[in-house]
Amino acid sequence: MTSEDSRPRSPECDDATLVVGRTRPRASTKTLLGEEIKKEAPGPPKPMCSSKFSITQLKERLRWVDSVLSNRDISPIRQYQLANYKNACKNALESELKIENGDLPPAEIEQRRISWAATLRLIEESEQWRLCLEQTNTKDAQEFQQKILELLTIELYARYGDILASACKILKVKLSQMSLEGAPLLKAYWTTIDSKLTLEKNDYNEMLASGENKGKTPLHITIKAGCDAIGFEFQQMMDIIHVYATRNEKLHSNFLPLVREGNVPAIAKTLQDDLNDLTKVIPRERATEVKILQQLITTLIDKWFIKKEGHEDNYLRWTASNHLDYFIDEVENANPDKEAREWQTISSAVAKELGIRLEKSEKDKEMETLIGGMDELHKLVTAKGPCKRVASSQLEFETKRQKQATEMWRTLSTTVRKAYKLADDYKEEFKELCAPPSGIVHDPSLDI
Repeated sequence: MTSEDSRPRSPECDDATLVVGRTRPRASTKTLLGEEIKKEAPGPPKPMCSSKFSITQLKERLRWVDSVLSNRDISPIRQYQLANYKNACKNALESELKIENGDLPPAEIEQRRISWAATLRLIEESEQWRLCLEQTNTKDAQEFQQKILELLTIELYARYGDILASACKILKVKLSQMSLEGAPLLKAYWTTIDSKLTLEKNDYNEMLASGENKGKTPLHITIKAGCDAIGFEFQQMMDIIHVYATRNEKLHSNFLPLVREGNVPAIAKTLQDDLNDLTKVIPRERATEVKILQQLITTLIDKWFIKKEGHEDNYLRWTASNHLDYFIDEVENANPDKEAREWQTISSAVAKELGIRLEKSEKDKEMETLIGGMDELHKLVTAKGPCKRVASSQLEFETKRQKQATEMWRTLSTTVRKAYKLADDYKEEFKELCAPPSGIVHDPSLDI
């Protein structure tokens, strides 16, 4: 067999069989890492441009890849790739240790570093790209690029939106001071104003062409009068209003577009995906943010959907609750002002429920600690202590103390068993072990 025939066959071939290369025995990883192998594995490494890695950086990479390879759920292709990466980490770490100890000729140092650094960088860049696609729920480079462009657009809107808002505010203030028939039309949200301007646009162009005002464009005429009074150029002001309204739509985006369509499965999918993506998007050290957002999304899910028993994690088996049906009915064909009011009502109700859940979560933690201690105590009181050996001179004294201890222990055991049974009965009756509400009040916003 030639050396060419002995190479691993390409995974792209239809009849190819992927052979996952074996790394060196795990003992060598333990030897290289020592006690550090017991530490929690770090996150995926960031690609480095330099060919010189410190020993600490190489050990972190080796710990990371060792923990990933211990997961049996990874695909054969990724396993093959990471096996090569692990070997490169070992080679690099061994080389750096030899350099540190002066056991490697100076002439070989740079050549060796370039060799394994290229492998590390290539695989780290590939891993980083895979994580980018996974965390953004995108399937390819084009979709990922589109998401980046959308984020950059939102960033620009956020940066310059306040300036646009100032121009719009000046116009509103000026029109409120003028006794114009159409002035009250600008008391609406700018998204509503922009929508109405879009509806009036054709009629306004016809009015300009014919020179005849048929009374179909009150908003255009009002804004034109305001611009003339302030000294703004009319068309530029129209563009500013449109950009500012678009900015508000993007920055204040929520479920309204999906609710307008009555797209219940899409709403369920969005909520489920967002819940699953939280731990991918937000770093572990910001656990408090994750907890609050998890509670918020869960509150929305519980308010808007009824989950089929046994299929709680499958959003396709969820059905819309009365709250969501009512919201869809109210928003359907409604103007932006009414939509905003309905969403504000929903947001207030969810915010109240979120506060209750977060408070309950803290109490549950305290209760878990208490019950955990009670579990330990229960195990303790149901166990039998060992016999105690004493000298003859201490026999009478120790026997008397043993009787006192037995009596007190019997009382303690009975009390703990009763408390334990009471806790079980409470949990069975009220489904969870937590403090009851401090009071019951009627909240009309929850009737929606």
